[in-house]
Amino acid sequence: MGLYRVISISIIIILTLGQNLNAQVIPQGGGKLKIAESYNDSIDLASNFYNFYDSLSIYFYPASDKYDNWDTDQIAYQKLDSLLNHADSLFKMDTTIIVLQHKNEMEYYHPFCGRVTSRFGGRRSRFHYGTDVDLITGDTVRCAFDGMVRIKKYHRGYGNIAVVRHNNGLETVYAHLSQTFIDTSEFIKAGDIIGLGGNTGRSTGSHLHFEV
Repeated sequence: MGLYRVISISIIIILTLGQNLNAQVIPQGGGKLKIAESYNDSIDLASNFYNFYDSLSIYFYPASDKYDNWDTDQIAYQKLDSLLNHADSLFKMDTTIIVLQHKNEMEYYHPFCGRVTSRFGGRRSRFHYGTDVDLITGDTVRCAFDGMVRIKKYHRGYGNIAVVRHNNGLETVYAHLSQTFIDTSEFIKAGDIIGLGGNTGRSTGSHLHFEV
């Protein structure tokens, strides 16, 4: 938030200077100058500042028009039955259109090109929420779309995991990594290195667990 505080302070200074340039300068005794500013000018200054600040907040994290939060700890959202009862606590609308690619601004990049060893769907006694791709520990894993890192942590099941929220509204999950080279709230591009493949967490062999 430090950067945004600095930006906010800069905006105040710029707007104040802008108002002062149009203000009337009245000479006072002793050679001092007084800036005459009307009540309406003050209102305009406050209004301009908050409108500008609100517009900045739209770009604080990707797809903020679709999400109400930026949680840097919780990997998965509420289960569907709970989400249906509390949809307004997470998503701003109950129906969302996601454009995967628009004017080449949302390039897709394969996280890793390898043999799929387990697909999305039912797997034995439980549901598998991702796709497992075979790799060797140390292989490079890359980001699928442009976006911002929401989570980078160690999880007992996922091992070293990274979750990235993308400009198009999707989130992608990269799990069982041996190393991660990104930080929470860092902007990254499609094809940027997330980390190295591995066998961390609850895993029976080196692979990438990839979720969308």
